[in-house]
Amino acid sequence: MGNFSITIKPAEKQWKISLHKNAPPVSQEILNAAKSGGINIDEAQPNTCYREYYTPATYKKSEEDLLVKEESEKIEVIPPKFEWVEKKIVVTPPIKKLIPVPAKYEIVEEKVLVEPEKTVWKKGTDPAQKIAGATGDIMCLVKIPAKYKVIKKKVLKSPATTKMVEIPAEYKTIKVKKLVQPAQIKKIKIPAVSKKIYKTVLDSPPSFIWKKVGEPIGKGYTYTGHQICLVQVPAKTNTIVKTVVDKPATTKEVLVPAEFKTIKVAKIVEPAKVIKTPVPAQYASVTKMVKVADPTMKWQRILCKTNMSSNIIAALQEALNKKGYNAGKVDGKFGKQTLTALEKFQKDKGLATGGITYETLKTLGITL
Repeated sequence: MGNFSITIKPAEKQWKISLHKNAPPVSQEILNAAKSGGINIDEAQPNTCYREYYTPATYKKSEEDLLVKEESEKIEVIPPKFEWVEKKIVVTPPIKKLIPVPAKYEIVEEKVLVEPEKTVWKKGTDPAQKIAGATGDIMCLVKIPAKYKVIKKKVLKSPATTKMVEIPAEYKTIKVKKLVQPAQIKKIKIPAVSKKIYKTVLDSPPSFIWKKVGEPIGKGYTYTGHQICLVQVPAKTNTIVKTVVDKPATTKEVLVPAEFKTIKVAKIVEPAKVIKTPVPAQYASVTKMVKVADPTMKWQRILCKTNMSSNIIAALQEALNKKGYNAGKVDGKFGKQTLTALEKFQKDKGLATGGITYETLKTLGITL
């Protein structure tokens, strides 16, 4: 067994916003801006900081002719001219009309049958009589001639017809307006109207440069507030007690003497032999931390002073205390103890740190 130092986190270089130990990292957008501003970030030395400076844009006044009213055309209409003239017009056009001709009738006499011819039995004494039953009466069959009547009736002599009659047209003389000269359109040009105006235009856009902290800055440049610092993060090691192989496993030859028995003839009962006993090597497992991903930055929606109330802070403190994070007294004041508990909760849950984010409130079950 012996003491050994192993690397649990390798040394690395990180770009941060300052040389402070807990300073947050710089976003890729700022690094790209520094690189485009002339900083060779690949060859920068550790513990070196660079700042961004700018010169504001400049403007100048210029004179310009502004078109107030474009050139146009005015249209003037000259009305038409008329005169009165006499004109014969058709009031009713000639037409053909069908006139009905009534039917004609005449009176004629006609003989019609009133009662047809018939025979009847009558009482009589003629030899042609015969006895009707046992009454002793004599009945005679008599023929009665038919009866006629002369009547007058109206019969059609000629049926009703129609006759085509032509009615001539009717005319009327009136006075009407006659066009002597049609309406005319006259186009009149109206010239454009313009006036001079003075306006401020961009003379030169703002310029940005990056300089190493401590280097002289040209006149007129102002610090933008953006700074990048290359920080050397040393490797982390840990001393552990580890059992190592001091002497590898070997085999040992043990000589076991032969056994003899006294007989008339000495004979080997069991020959000498070698027994090899293996001693296994021993190992121990150690936990090692390696870097699997670089730190990232992203935008999160957080509470600020304008939308933060004592009720929300009190709810946050109460929720953190229930989760086992000591946020202190539930007084609605966002103090250092509350901040420490909040950041520990965010780190344990893998949440974004740096403020009271809406994601954190949702995880704690706080609804706004």
